[in-house]
Amino acid sequence: MMQVSSVINKPDCKCGERLTLDHRTGPLKLNYDKSFFGGNVEGLFPGQCPKCNTDLTLCVVQTGGSWEVIASAYGVNHEKETVAKKDDFDSMDKDALKKWLDDRGIPYTPQWGEERLRKTCRENA
Repeated sequence: MMQVSSVINKPDCKCGERLTLDHRTGPLKLNYDKSFFGGNVEGLFPGQCPKCNTDLTLCVVQTGGSWEVIASAYGVNHEKETVAKKDDFDSMDKDALKKWLDDRGIPYTPQWGEERLRKTCRENA
């Protein structure tokens, strides 16, 4: 069972800072005790307040195909993982990724899909 030291019933840190998905520090967790927060939470993100640097958990629900922070919890242990940051390769299509690799003489297989091409670009950036 998840151990929580405190929950704030609004998307704010203890210091008053408004928390958003920009403050997440790890991937979405869907495997948790579903009775947490009265069963109203659909997922958890580990996070950190940008103002006071407190480690916390962002309690989220899905709204319109996105996630919205509805509360914050403290004292939840998460293994440290980083969120993949968007980079220039995310906006490139398959032809642009191939051109980037060709311009640098980096070998690839023409049948590769966008994700494999993107991964190769990142590995060689």
